[in-house]
Amino acid sequence: MNEMLRKTEAVGAELGMSLLEVLSIVNEIVMMEVDPIVPTGPRFVFPILRDPMIHCDDLLWINPQVPHPHQLCDLFLARREVQRDALRCKAILENPNVTVDDILRVRWNTLGWARFWAVRDPDPEWRSKWQGVVEILVQEIEHTAAKAQAVVKTEK
Repeated sequence: MNEMLRKTEAVGAELGMSLLEVLSIVNEIVMMEVDPIVPTGPRFVFPILRDPMIHCDDLLWINPQVPHPHQLCDLFLARREVQRDALRCKAILENPNVTVDDILRVRWNTLGWARFWAVRDPDPEWRSKWQGVVEILVQEIEHTAAKAQAVVKTEK
């Protein structure tokens, strides 16, 4: 491990760059190799960058927004974020005090991630699975919306 660090630092020194700058470039190159598309949208920045296994100050916090499928985004960070959101969505739904707003927040977060990974997952088989999840979630949301409209009409 120390040898790799020394080599990376040597490359940085030769290019007049810091270790972090070199690692950032390497990360971008690796992402270009694994990303199935060439992103065309603006860069997506997650609102909170933190290690979910260390900084768990709010176990019911999930990303209020997820990247659009065509936005420039760090796929490695997106993978960590979707995993964290999945754990926290589960915790939200298992909370005895869960509200309708909580359920909707989880549903939209899950749909957003499914749409993202249906386009951006490096594995074509998984992209297909994610697309199936999108279709199921959209059907469920449409069904729920129709039920809610029926309830509103009967209450008038």
